[in-house]
Amino acid sequence: SCGGWHPRVFVEGPALALVSCGMDLERRVRRRQMSREAAVLRASAFAMELAGTYCRDPADPARGEIAYGLEAAGSAAQMGEWLRAPRRLHGIDLARIACAYAADGAASAMETFWYHAFCMPPRLGGMHFARPRLNAELSWPDRLRGTVCHKSMRPDFLWDNNGVACEYDGATHREEDSFVEDRRRQRDYALCDIDLVALTSKDSES
Repeated sequence: SCGGWHPRVFVEGPALALVSCGMDLERRVRRRQMSREAAVLRASAFAMELAGTYCRDPADPARGEIAYGLEAAGSAAQMGEWLRAPRRLHGIDLARIACAYAADGAASAMETFWYHAFCMPPRLGGMHFARPRLNAELSWPDRLRGTVCHKSMRPDFLWDNNGVACEYDGATHREEDSFVEDRRRQRDYALCDIDLVALTSKDSES
């Protein structure tokens, strides 16, 4: 400060940041640089980043470093509530659509990718599955607390009603320690009557 004057710094909240993203994407759609469907997917991915625990490099989101283990900027519900209010802002229509598809708790860009693959409607390239919980702690039944190998587990995706968990691992599990850990996790899921679906980077390429 200088002479008692304190500068005021303004930053966009998560919902307004999503509107700014929507405005930029709508401009690209009008210029025929991308389809409307691609714009919805791109905006929804940004919404999940805002509601997740990771952050891509703003200067180079495609190839830059990614920060993990962060506090979410907001939740999809909070952003949706702000966006539902009558506001005359460029980009807000796309932001509303994208936010409706988004979910909380994604811990990586690949989790966001797979969430969209699972849950988006077919016209947007998804399989329209029921929405799973992301990275939610699995509660062990009391009868299993002395039997399971792990004190707790947080599957990337969990469909409670279907008894299905899904985990993504971009690394190849060829080392013996990793192989043993995978078997232990599968055993713990099986003890809880949960089927585990494991995904790798090769699945993302197909």
